[in-house]
Amino acid sequence: MTPTDRSSPGLPHRSGRAPAFTLLETLVVILIVGVLLSVVVVSVGKSRKSATGSACLSQLRQVTMGLRQYAVENRQVLPDPATTGVPWTRSIQSYVGGTSTFVCPGDSEVAPVSGVSYDWRDTGDPATTMAGRALDQGARLWAVLTFESLPGWHAAGTINAGRMDGSTHVMDEGVCFKDLLTPVRAVTTTLP
Repeated sequence: MTPTDRSSPGLPHRSGRAPAFTLLETLVVILIVGVLLSVVVVSVGKSRKSATGSACLSQLRQVTMGLRQYAVENRQVLPDPATTGVPWTRSIQSYVGGTSTFVCPGDSEVAPVSGVSYDWRDTGDPATTMAGRALDQGARLWAVLTFESLPGWHAAGTINAGRMDGSTHVMDEGVCFKDLLTPVRAVTTTLP
């Protein structure tokens, strides 16, 4: 075998043509690459959505803690926009670090119109509202205080919500909205 002879011993010589893929082999490779790309795209999409949900939950925690801090500095009483004429977001803005905290990165519906992605327990119903109410007057600590304006931004049927105790959670949207219709004060029973 001479140094320029490229044929391998035991294999038939192909008269100077380089070995090539068959059409079937090429299609199989294209199919495998397509499947791998689709897996990567789905994984990146899920990671991005998860990161957005985490960022939103973190911002909602800041909003929840901002309301609590406002109350601490105002005789334990939360803002009352109907009485003061000051929007709740402006009342707590100095406690949350600016207006960008009020915008969830996953919100492409509400914030572009109103500038705010979140809402709070200002229901207008004396039994369920916390507007103008004191935090320390027997309110259920597990009651929803803050929440995203619309459910489903991060996962279908869920909503991020903050509780009276300052914790934040991903909740079933039905549970969150049911809680907002439930009186905020803990029911006490007296024994006869």
